[in-house]
Amino acid sequence: MSYLNQISELTEKSNNKSLTITYVKNWLNKNWGLYLNTVDNYRCSQFILPCMCCTRGNDCLFIDIYKTLSKHLEKNNDIEGKIQLLKIELAEYNSIANDLEKTKKWLKRNLEKGLDTDSEYYATPIKSFSFLNGRDPYVKFLNENDSNYARIKINFDNENDFEILYEFYNLFNMLFFEKKILPNEYEKFKSDINKYFE
Repeated sequence: MSYLNQISELTEKSNNKSLTITYVKNWLNKNWGLYLNTVDNYRCSQFILPCMCCTRGNDCLFIDIYKTLSKHLEKNNDIEGKIQLLKIELAEYNSIANDLEKTKKWLKRNLEKGLDTDSEYYATPIKSFSFLNGRDPYVKFLNENDSNYARIKINFDNENDFEILYEFYNLFNMLFFEKKILPNEYEKFKSDINKYFE
């Protein structure tokens, strides 16, 4: 199996539309053996993988793509677990929405989820990845369409799960930041943010 063929399989398919999670998982599974063999016999073995050589080989590019996609799929698995919990929380909220005291308890219980610092990861289900191919990584490229990048787009939305995330975060933001139904926690949050930026 050639590295270029495996990389092209992703980039060419991604040119037309975003790849699905299932497609990327299958690609990773299919190329697991090639990845292990490449890492074991890597020509730049003294460097951290993947290296950022000025003249980057397809083996290095393959490792970079494999590791990046694998890392983001792991992150997606964490998100899928979180979505299941959020579905339960949203159903509970809908059953207590007219009771302010129960809503306050619900919001307090969900503070950590709502203030999750990683929530920017959920901003869009379609993620685009660019991988430097064969150029000095310290050169600042002005042309976004530079052909020395391998680009891959993945749609991480599985059965509209991102709608659950949006619904939860919109509800949380309305209750916590706009209506401020937990004023003490809100003031503490503001104080912590202000200390962070001092």
